Amino acid sequence: MPILDSGLLINAAVNKTAKLMVSVINTGLYVPSIRMELYTVQLAGATEGYGKLCALDSQRMMLSRSGVEESVYLASFDVNWLDTFGIRILADGLGANDVIATVTELDEQGAVLRRRLLEPSAVRLEEYQLAYIVNHAQHSVTVMQTVTHARVAAIQLPKGSRPRHIAASPDGARVYLTCHGDRTVKIIENLTYNSERDITFPGSAVPYAIALSNDGRKAYVTTLVTDAFHIIDTDTGRIQHTVTLPVSCEASAIALSPDGNSICICMTGAAKLVLMDAESGQVRTVVQLPEGSQPSSAAFLPNGSAIYVTDVKYNCVFVIQIEGRLVAARVELEKGGKPSAVMITPDGALAYIANREGDELTVINTARQEVLTSVELPSGSSANGLACTSDGTKIYVPLLSFGYVAVIDVQSQLPIAIVPTGSFPSAVAITQQPPL
Repeated sequence: MPILDSGLLINAAVNKTAKLMVSVINTGLYVPSIRMELYTVQLAGATEGYGKLCALDSQRMMLSRSGVEESVYLASFDVNWLDTFGIRILADGLGANDVIATVTELDEQGAVLRRRLLEPSAVRLEEYQLAYIVNHAQHSVTVMQTVTHARVAAIQLPKGSRPRHIAASPDGARVYLTCHGDRTVKIIENLTYNSERDITFPGSAVPYAIALSNDGRKAYVTTLVTDAFHIIDTDTGRIQHTVTLPVSCEASAIALSPDGNSICICMTGAAKLVLMDAESGQVRTVVQLPEGSQPSSAAFLPNGSAIYVTDVKYNCVFVIQIEGRLVAARVELEKGGKPSAVMITPDGALAYIANREGDELTVINTARQEVLTSVELPSGSSANGLACTSDGTKIYVPLLSFGYVAVIDVQSQLPIAIVPTGSFPSAVAITQQPPL
């Protein structure tokens, strides 16, 4: 994926740039997709020790093949009011490598100050992956760049929001937060870090677990107090379907099957898993776990053949075979660890378990269905929540007690960074693609 970037430019007091004229040209025979951004830098404030890049404007277009009228796109931006600015152009699809661009700076009279040719450069996907960490008690979200572990933004939510869980849209454009305090799902735009919309739930329903469909058009949310499962249209923000669940079932976790057709819900208070149709919400199968079980999280293998389910009562992981809808294996964990989250690497080889009271992550070999190793964490960490980069090289785990997130290197199974976030970090999600 080529990126054409001017870099951050300084708007000098003398011969000040008033307008940018940007020309994007397709020199090839295919039709690439283009996103153009005008950005600036927001300097560090009194309460934060870091600044951030901010997108001010963005435009999307398709460029026709070379030689026809729509193979060239022209755009203009007023920048007279900016001290710093830059233009970034992201090209995708067939013909992306055939895109060239120029940026012309004009003064207030329209005279040309300087002209720049933007050179395309290859981009590594991991450089554009962002980790979003939910700070439950601080009513905020910390944003980190996964390649450097640098904090790039702090998103302050309304006081009393109490965000709990998070999911990222497949296209990387938005993240969705469930908030206990004001009973909403908040939608955050990935480019600007601004709240785009609140989805409010009816009555006493408290949104808890959340997942998104593979196309990002639907959000799946469970609610507590009013025990239910909701399917939400993310374009309109409206609840399309509501399925009533058993009273006090504590629907604490959601997992979406790799093909996007099925939803698995963990009923912590009922010792059951429920498999539902992702389109209609109709119950397909109920899997009864051993009596007294308290399933706390679930994850599908990438091939969709099995579900890994953590259980805080028995300190184990149940492996549920999809074909027979039965418990096919039980992997014992450290006694008293209280496993709270499970995540499977993109290649399906390893399952990572966050143990809230065990000060460690447990790593399971999925081929042998046995514990491979453990990753030691600081004493009293209260690990909760897991996310993996798309290349499968790094695991992110929030440490509730300390207000940090630990970054684990998958190859060495060792922590390579521990980064401060905010009070009571309860969940993490990683944007899997640049926001094109």
